[in-house]
Amino acid sequence: TLALTPDFFSTMAWIDYDHSGTFDSLEMLYLNLPDPNTGITNTTFYVPASALTGLTGLRVRAGDAWLYESSGSCIYDEYGYETEDYVVEIVAGTACSGTPSGAIIVPTFDSVCIGQPVSLNLSGYPYQQNITFQWQQSPAGQSLWADIPGATNPGYTVFSLPDTMDYRTLVSCNGTAADTTDSVTVLLHSMYYCYQNVTNAGGGGSFIDNVSFGSISNNTAASNPVAYPFHTFYQQSTNAVTGTTVPLSVTIGPPGMFTAAKVSVWIDFNRDGNFTTDEWQQVGTSITSGTTATINVTIPVTAVTGLTGMRIRSSSTSQQNAAADAFFSFNSGETEDYMVNITQNPLLIKLLDIAAINTGSSNRISWSIHNAAAGDRFELERSRDGKGFSKLAEMPAIESTKNYSFIDASPFSGISYYRLRMISAAGEVNYSKLVSANMRTQAIRRIDVFPNPARDILTIQSSIMPDPQAFIELVDLTGRTLRQISASKSTTSIDLNAVAPGIYMLRFTDGDYEAVVKVVKE
Repeated sequence: TLALTPDFFSTMAWIDYDHSGTFDSLEMLYLNLPDPNTGITNTTFYVPASALTGLTGLRVRAGDAWLYESSGSCIYDEYGYETEDYVVEIVAGTACSGTPSGAIIVPTFDSVCIGQPVSLNLSGYPYQQNITFQWQQSPAGQSLWADIPGATNPGYTVFSLPDTMDYRTLVSCNGTAADTTDSVTVLLHSMYYCYQNVTNAGGGGSFIDNVSFGSISNNTAASNPVAYPFHTFYQQSTNAVTGTTVPLSVTIGPPGMFTAAKVSVWIDFNRDGNFTTDEWQQVGTSITSGTTATINVTIPVTAVTGLTGMRIRSSSTSQQNAAADAFFSFNSGETEDYMVNITQNPLLIKLLDIAAINTGSSNRISWSIHNAAAGDRFELERSRDGKGFSKLAEMPAIESTKNYSFIDASPFSGISYYRLRMISAAGEVNYSKLVSANMRTQAIRRIDVFPNPARDILTIQSSIMPDPQAFIELVDLTGRTLRQISASKSTTSIDLNAVAPGIYMLRFTDGDYEAVVKVVKE
């Protein structure tokens, strides 16, 4: 265990385990955060079995202005810093025996937000040679334990928690009978509790007195915050349906220090825990104090369903309060956060996937859907620049059909952009994402396959040098892929000696170009 009492912003340590005379990146010790009560950093670390015995170096660095990285053992720090070197002696540990016991898991956090790492460290086990570890995980409370690949050290870091999870460790001597630790649970907070906090400076005439949005109706005229940071999270939510608009009304309080306010709203439509510029709308740039401004907020058809966050920010009219200012500190106004439950419009066709690929002189657009009802239809649209679209084709959506395709026999030279306009029987409209296919115009590509029929070696030649990622597949008539090899050269061969006689399809894929040739094995 390494204990530090730092008086700096960042601390890091290295031990020269291999006696090379340098502190390598892999020799860095990941130090825990200081205890908030004592200020002491206590880190229990594992000396690898491969460490050379004898005297070697320990380096501890502390910096005043930046975080040290693993390669920072010797880097110059022009700001306030200190480096201390020590000598430690690594000795051979005693060999383990029997079944080790007493290990407990100590997590750095018992609850985290999306994308926040958490370290799990073992302590209390016999610190002897040949102790082995295997970390396991399970969805919380389900006891569906599974080994975590590669997690075989006494410490394990979860860099992105997939859900609320249980963790435990199997501790054994030489891989024999293992002792199982008690499990710990790491809670994944719902992301609408994890949005970055912000600060405002208040000021009469720039406060939010009332918000109305769907079933949210929150009058705070008598309870507005009176001090920094003027940021309030309200446990109120409303439902909002994709593809619809919902009126939002914001009332500004009576005049005071200011006589008008600027107001913005963000809704985290993709539920990534962030408020981005494409999720912003301006409610008003100069809403007179004591009055109400109303706008229609459009819920995109592409919005991810589920609970998400909505942030409303007011400021003086001189404050920027624009699309990129969801987390910016304001010298006026206040911030109010709410929750919105986004639901799927049941009248809309639900698209699962859409793709476009060049097949030589034409492009094939294919898509699959989850559901369709009588009277639903598709309009396939095409664009040269990805901005201005025109209708290319129209076809009905059939209730029993999930997969569709269309051949564009006359695509644009170069890149053609496509999107699907899905129209329900009730007239609701939903758009797909953009996809594209590239018809190469610098030369006409020809794929030659010979000899065909073939007995042992089949040769494939491309008249255009393929990209490095190009590949060839040999597929039987059931659709099963028998072989897949690289086709990064203009001439490629496939050995057919182990392939049974019969008819097969050879598929050549190079980016968005695809060619299929029937081949016969004699």
